[in-house]
Amino acid sequence: MPQADYIYVRSGRSDNRVALSEVDEAHPGGTAFVAQGMTRKVGYTPFVADQIRQGFLVEVNDAAGKKQADEFAKTVMSGEEREAMGEPQADTFDPLVGKSDSELAQMAKDRNIKIEQGMRKSDLVSAIAAHDNAEAAKNESLRNQRDEIAAEQEEKQDTKTTKVTAPGKDR
Repeated sequence: MPQADYIYVRSGRSDNRVALSEVDEAHPGGTAFVAQGMTRKVGYTPFVADQIRQGFLVEVNDAAGKKQADEFAKTVMSGEEREAMGEPQADTFDPLVGKSDSELAQMAKDRNIKIEQGMRKSDLVSAIAAHDNAEAAKNESLRNQRDEIAAEQEEKQDTKTTKVTAPGKDR
């Protein structure tokens, strides 16, 4: 698929349900999976267009979101697709590539991902990666919340210890 036919999307859902799961050669690696907390590069298929119209997907135009999606896309694309993007296959690395079926099955079990009868290996790899990305986003959100709370507490502490008195007044 020509590069111009790809778009970047994120979930537009307010719950934790999957916003997009589609097997179509239009997508990098032939499959697209989008859930809360992830941005993905996908083919602009009729189903993707419908999900955008319904608000389940939101098109992403920011550079950081696109970079995250491009990095993930490299992990699921074939060598031919990577070369078409100007990325030689030998220069890329994905920790899930080369895993045996039993290793992937154990990773899925560890993440409570159900392996369906007839599930393709690429779909399982996508599900594991999606889970890990969602966990990373959740952890980053928790870290940000913790940092905000710590900053608020520090600000309150500074306010308590700093008392200003008018000149010439006794304390």
